[in-house]
Amino acid sequence: MVLNDDNDDFEDYIWQSFDHLGNTFLPSVRFGRNLERDLVRNVTSWKSADDPTPGPYMVYMDFNGYPQIFQKNGDVIQFRLGIWNGLGFTGMPSLKPNPIFSLRTQGWFLYLTPTVDNCVRYGLCGVYGSCDIEQSPSCECMKGFTAKRCDQWDVSAWTGGCQREIPLDCVAGDGFRKYSSLKLPDTRQSWYDRNITLEQCDMKCRNECNCTTYTTLDIKENIGCLICGISHFTSTMCVDHQEDEEAKAYGPSGYMSPEYAGDGIISVKSDIFSFGVLVLEIVSGKKNRGFFHEDHNHNLLGHAWRLHREGKTLEVVDASMIGSDQTFELLLCIHVGLLCVQA
Repeated sequence: MVLNDDNDDFEDYIWQSFDHLGNTFLPSVRFGRNLERDLVRNVTSWKSADDPTPGPYMVYMDFNGYPQIFQKNGDVIQFRLGIWNGLGFTGMPSLKPNPIFSLRTQGWFLYLTPTVDNCVRYGLCGVYGSCDIEQSPSCECMKGFTAKRCDQWDVSAWTGGCQREIPLDCVAGDGFRKYSSLKLPDTRQSWYDRNITLEQCDMKCRNECNCTTYTTLDIKENIGCLICGISHFTSTMCVDHQEDEEAKAYGPSGYMSPEYAGDGIISVKSDIFSFGVLVLEIVSGKKNRGFFHEDHNHNLLGHAWRLHREGKTLEVVDASMIGSDQTFELLLCIHVGLLCVQA
């Protein structure tokens, strides 16, 4: 159904039912976001077979970082289709064209059941874990990683994920290991550029200590860059639980809290400090480690505090953001970052 204002322009409509999908995905229907009309199109289950009010299940596109499709039950994410790589969704490599899109079929039939095996469960193997349905058990740590809690993995509780066997060392230089035929990591806090090559992507990732994964965005055209290290900032401070119940932490010195770097004390506040460092690095476009200013010897954190106390908070912002209409948001980010790293 389409409601317009008696003109011949079918794109200039007031309202159409295709923008409100309900539980049915019809041929030619668009999915996701329409920026021009400020519309978000999701598929939502009915409450029951005879009650069309929205039910608990929803298939939707998340636009944080690089867009990807999720299914959730209430507030719990059940599985993720991954991103579109130019040929298909990385979480559904077997998806192929179907006659339902040709408008030649008569009647309704089951088109697709995405949840085909145990490995599609969201976060099943945890961070740096890999799932292979042909293996038993299905989850294993990627090469160079080990289980965070071996006692949990022994009973097939894998959601705690894996940690590095050797911590990253940006000074000595780290390398990358190539993987293929894997669903890409959750991209909700990723960075991407559709126009640079894989070689440029590699160079950018090597120059940033918080970059842990990169890939080509479009494998059909062999162009574009997707970077994920930012998506898991907690991995910079991995806790190793020992049998004697002592805890040891590893991580780049630029992100370690002062109480750990100086006295070896680790707590939940350590990750808060790491998050604050990342926020200030993103806003300023500079790294905390190796930061230099000709007027003083402070690192980035000290520099930000100094400007804040002098009433020049916005001077810490990267030049590319100066003059934008997001002044309030930038100030809010800086204040949150400073609160996280305060002594």
